[in-house]
Amino acid sequence: MKNILFAIVMLTIFSNCNKTNINKCCSGAPQAVYIDSSYIAMPDIFTPNGDGINDHLIVFSKNIVSIELTITKRFGKVVFSSTDMYSYWDGKFNGKDQREKSYSYTLEATTTSGNTISLSGDIAVIRDNCAKGNFQDCFFGTQFNNLTNSFDRNLPSNEIINVCN
Repeated sequence: MKNILFAIVMLTIFSNCNKTNINKCCSGAPQAVYIDSSYIAMPDIFTPNGDGINDHLIVFSKNIVSIELTITKRFGKVVFSSTDMYSYWDGKFNGKDQREKSYSYTLEATTTSGNTISLSGDIAVIRDNCAKGNFQDCFFGTQFNNLTNSFDRNLPSNEIINVCN
């Protein structure tokens, strides 16, 4: 009985971020860190569905000389890692599409003045533009405002995610 209860509790914990309630994956706040005139920033959602809009997870940065980005799924399995400032994640691992869910990321960058900036959070992957959830608190890459160097909820996302039953 204890094993069954433990399994139910673990299933509940690990299912808190799936297609039926992926809105819990979105931060509702800009994911950006600033030091001096440098910054790094990440959206908290992208849609690698091949429609040409928000298909890649991209690091936004200014006055950065190096980065180290790692994206993991549950239990810390790395699905993407790069030190290339111009690389992006296409939502695949070993050529296979990864499931719609939330992934964790850590990002460390070195500024032109030699400072280190760190950022971590969650990124939600949506593939079919028909998901159960509320995306009003999510930030797509197309909502990055170069004037304020932050994600701006008032900017159009250029991506329509239908709330489905």
